[in-house]
Amino acid sequence: MNNEPVAYVDPKELQDDFTSTTVTRKKFFVDDVPLYTHPVKDLEDIDINITWNENSMRDFGKDELNFARAIEKRIKNGN
Repeated sequence: MNNEPVAYVDPKELQDDFTSTTVTRKKFFVDDVPLYTHPVKDLEDIDINITWNENSMRDFGKDELNFARAIEKRIKNGN
């Protein structure tokens, strides 16, 4: 994976709780902050099956929402 910045932002724009920030694809100033993408972890079928089983899901309607939340939690925890 390429570990190069995808964009830059002027650090002054990050200081004052700006609601709008200018992001550029090129670095203009020495102190520009580089921005990177973060790789997404792909879940294998086994990860999904383990998550389903760990959460003992049986009720189809309610369990779909719980399953989605369990997948989200698993991804956030990095496993």
